[in-house]
Amino acid sequence: MNLTKEKILKILEKVKNKKIIQEIDFYCFKNLISYFSIQNLLILLILNHAIHYGHTCLPIKYFFTNHLLQKKIVQLKKFWELFKNLEFWKKKKQKKIPYIIKKNMVYLFRYWEIEKNIIFFLKRTNPNYLNKIKKFKKEYQNICKNFLDSQQKISLGILLLNKISFLIGGPGTGKTTLIAYFLMIIIKTKTRPLHIALTALTGKATFQLYETIQTFFFKKKKYNFKKKNFIYSMTLHKLLDKKENSLNKLKIIQKKKIDILIIDESSMIDIQMMSLICKKISKKTKIIFLGDINQLPPIEMASILKEICFKACNQYNKKFSQHLYNLTNEKVIISKNISFQNLKNSITILKKNYRFKENKQIIYITKILEEKKKITLNNLNYFKNTQNFLYKNIKTSKCFYKMLKKIKKLYKKHWKYIKKSKNIKEILRNFHKKRILCVTNEGYFGTIFLNNFLDNYFYEKYTQIKKYNKKINKIWYHGKVIIITKNNTKLKLFNGTIGICLIHKKKYKIFFYSENNSLIFYDPFLITNFKSAWVITIHKSQGSEFNQIILIFPNYHTNLLTKELFYTAITRTKKKILIYINPKILLKTLNTTQKKYSGIHQYI
Repeated sequence: MNLTKEKILKILEKVKNKKIIQEIDFYCFKNLISYFSIQNLLILLILNHAIHYGHTCLPIKYFFTNHLLQKKIVQLKKFWELFKNLEFWKKKKQKKIPYIIKKNMVYLFRYWEIEKNIIFFLKRTNPNYLNKIKKFKKEYQNICKNFLDSQQKISLGILLLNKISFLIGGPGTGKTTLIAYFLMIIIKTKTRPLHIALTALTGKATFQLYETIQTFFFKKKKYNFKKKNFIYSMTLHKLLDKKENSLNKLKIIQKKKIDILIIDESSMIDIQMMSLICKKISKKTKIIFLGDINQLPPIEMASILKEICFKACNQYNKKFSQHLYNLTNEKVIISKNISFQNLKNSITILKKNYRFKENKQIIYITKILEEKKKITLNNLNYFKNTQNFLYKNIKTSKCFYKMLKKIKKLYKKHWKYIKKSKNIKEILRNFHKKRILCVTNEGYFGTIFLNNFLDNYFYEKYTQIKKYNKKINKIWYHGKVIIITKNNTKLKLFNGTIGICLIHKKKYKIFFYSENNSLIFYDPFLITNFKSAWVITIHKSQGSEFNQIILIFPNYHTNLLTKELFYTAITRTKKKILIYINPKILLKTLNTTQKKYSGIHQYI
C-alpha cells in the first residue's frame, strides 16, 4: 500500500475522531505537512502525544518498542518499522528537523529549552565555603549538640553550605524539624532583617509548614521567629503569580528581597512550575526543596524532584565532604564519581522515621516500596491485621454494605463536636483528624457515590433544619463539610480548601481557615465550585496528614493504581489505617510504577 500525504491525513483524521490523538496534534501535523517529511511529522506527533502522558522527551529506544501509537495506528506500520532502525536516527542528528536529539533523548525544542534553563539555574556556583563554615560553626554546635542524630547533623550542614539544596525523606523523617533548626541558626547569625518565604503547592501544606515551625520556635522561648524578620506564608502559585512579570503583587516580596525560600511538598512540582521558579527567583536567594520522591508525581509534565535526585544516595565529593566535616564533625561516604560542582552534593536523604511509632507496620511496608523493585506474594505477609493496621477484602455485596456502615461511624465524633462545641476552630480541627480516601471519583468505590451516600445519611440522622440553594442545586445542612475544587481569588478560597456549613446567628454560613489561621465565612450562595469532603481522592490528600484514615480501592484495576499512589495513601496517616482492597489488585498496584520521561537527570 503506497501511503500518500492525503491518505495519511485521512488515517489520522479517523484516529482523531476516535480520540486516540488530540485535535491540536492533528492540526499541527496537517499545517506542517508541506514543510517537513512524513517521517519527521510522525515523530513530532508521537512527541506531542507523549506530552499528554507527562513526558518532556522520549528516549530513542522508545521508538524501537511497541509504543502507544504503534498499537493504535497499525496502518502506519511502514513508518513505525523505519523508526526501529538506528541508522535512521544517526542521520537525523545532522539534518534540519522540527525536534532536537540530545544524549539519545528526542525533544520538542521548547521543552529542551526549558530543561536547559532549569539545569543552568540549579548548577549555579556556591559562595566561599570557608566563610560560611566560620559564620555558622559556633551556632551550629550550640544548637545541634544534644538534639540531632548523625544523619540529621550532616543534613543540616548541607542545608547551611549550599545555595540550593534538597531535603528528601518520607513523612515523619524530621524534614520540618531540620528546617526549624536551619532557620534558628540563620536568624542567630544574620546581620540584617531577613525575608523568609515558607511555601508549598497546596494551602494545607503551606499552613502546616508555617504552624509547625512557629510552634517549634514558641517552645524555644529564647529564639524569636518573627522578631526583626519578615516571614511570608503562601502557596507557591500565589508567590509566583503567573499574571505578574515579577513575583506576587505585594511589593514587599519582590524578587530581590527574598533571602530564603523554603518549598514543601516539592514532589508536586512539574516542569512549568520549576521553570517559573528559575525565571522569577533571584540568583541570590537561598532555596530549599523539601519532598518525598516516592510519593505521587505531579499531574502535569515531568517529575522534577525524582529527576534531580536520580540515584542520589548520601555520597559526596571528597572536597565537599571535607568542608562538611569542618562544620559538622561528622564523616560521610565519599564518591570518586561525584565532582565538586555536582548537584548531588546538595541532596540529603533522611531515612529514619520518627512518626509511625504506634504503627510500625507502615514503616515495614514503606521500606518494601522504597527498596524492592518487584513485590511478591511473600511481601504481602506484612499486610497482617493489627490494632492500628487493618486490611480487608470486599468479596461480596455483604462486605460492601459492611464497609458503608464502617465509614458512617468514622465521623461520629465530628457530630458530637457539632452538638457540644461552639468553638468553630475546634470543630474544624477535629474534622481534620480523620478522613476517607479513594482512588477515583467515579463508580461505587468513588468519591461521588460515597459522598452522596454520607450526605443523605447525615442529613436525615443529624439535622432537622434544611436549606435548599437553588442557584447551584445543592442541599446545605448544619455540619456539612465541603472542599473547594477551583481557585476563587476574590474570596481568597483555593483548590483543596476545606470549609464547614454551620448555623450562625440563625443563618447558614460556610466557615474556612484563612492563610493566617483566622476564620473567614461566607453566605452559601457565594460559594461555587465545591463538593462534599467526607470522602476525597488520594491526589487531593497530598500534603495533608490525619490521625486515622480509611482507604477504599476499587475492585478492578485502573491506570491510576500505581505503587506511588499506594505509598502516598498509606503515609497520610499518623496512627490508624483501614484498607479495603482486593489482594490481586494490591499485588498488581504495588508492581506498577508511574514513569515520566525527562532528560534532566543526565546533566546532574
